[in-house]
Amino acid sequence: MSGGFRDSFTKEDTKEDLLGYDDTAFNYFVVTVLACVALPWTFSVVYNLVWPGEAQLQKEFPQKTSSGCSLRYCGTSAMTSKVDAARKQARKFSRASAVFWVLKTLLLTAIWVGIFSTVMRLGQEKE
Repeated sequence: MSGGFRDSFTKEDTKEDLLGYDDTAFNYFVVTVLACVALPWTFSVVYNLVWPGEAQLQKEFPQKTSSGCSLRYCGTSAMTSKVDAARKQARKFSRASAVFWVLKTLLLTAIWVGIFSTVMRLGQEKE
């Protein structure tokens, strides 16, 4: 392989511009791939901030079956206290979960910075 990565995704200024290709295709590709990762992940992080522990609670005490039928739980004080204890446990914020949340947020922020910097670079490309 003589050319490598740079030759595949950029044009050389020394060659004639035979077909009028530009080197922005890779930038569009990067923005698309990063957006496909960042958008759902951002939605998930915001959802978990607004409703902490809701996914775990729905897994342990679902309100509907897979066919769509509603479930009713026993209304005794023992079952009610069990569900309340599970809700409190799901919303607890431990040291490990805090470190994981900070790392996840930093990585997500880095992805968004990458998207915005690539979009800004696309806006400044010469025609």
